Amino acid sequence: MKANNIDKSFISTQAKVILFSINTSICIFLEFIIIKYIKSSLKSNQLNKTSNVNLPYGISFIYLCVIAVLSGILMFQQVFDKL
Repeated sequence: MKANNIDKSFISTQAKVILFSINTSICIFLEFIIIKYIKSSLKSNQLNKTSNVNLPYGISFIYLCVIAVLSGILMFQQVFDKL
């Protein structure tokens, strides 16, 4: 039985780049919201505990910023590579 094949050029390359950019931007934005929510919920649940929440938050925020910069560079390269 032969499977139906979908043409790889069904979506244009420019549309693929736009979809990738939108998807990456939404994911980074959602990661930022999740990190902020976790930090605020951990701080509100700590009444007299002495554990430090700022170190994991700082590490995750730096990681998020690095991912955002790398994704931005990748999007820039993909958009302006065709010019």
